[in-house]
Amino acid sequence: MQTLKDIPVVVMGLLVACILLVTFGPKDGQINLRTGELRYRSGWIPIRHTPMPLEKEWTSFGFPDEWETVVTYPLPSSNNPDGMITRMCEETVVWNRYDPVIGKMFADAIVSSIRTTHGEFGLPNQSSYLWMMDPTTGTVVPGCEVDDLDSSDPWVKRINAVLLAHGAVAAKH
Repeated sequence: MQTLKDIPVVVMGLLVACILLVTFGPKDGQINLRTGELRYRSGWIPIRHTPMPLEKEWTSFGFPDEWETVVTYPLPSSNNPDGMITRMCEETVVWNRYDPVIGKMFADAIVSSIRTTHGEFGLPNQSSYLWMMDPTTGTVVPGCEVDDLDSSDPWVKRINAVLLAHGAVAAKH
């Protein structure tokens, strides 16, 4: 019956470990480039996983199964980089439904930004177009106004054409 005497010691050890994890929380958060899944770690120990809601569609972009840091704690600012990146990935999936070429361009820009800035230095240049798609409804954001209609940039022209064809309106100046 020696094992019964060890139960309180094991329970106390687990309790102390849980208190330390809760008290000191995660030290960083990483995103899996292939799946879009987030994991938060305390030291090297993963303590929480958050799957990407549109993971199946995100995997179609074919990124490698690599983890990249997107947030470190304590946060250096009031930004929530892991949340912003997750939202951008979801918006990109919606864009991909409308135009796979544009979807892939956005996905490549997000992954490039993650690899170079680790989510700490702002958003990719294309992010101003990402918010125009609503991942909860899978449609163009109602009332979305398209600006820069005279742009010579072929990507901007293509993006504007998709938006205008699916409910966006031209901005009035």
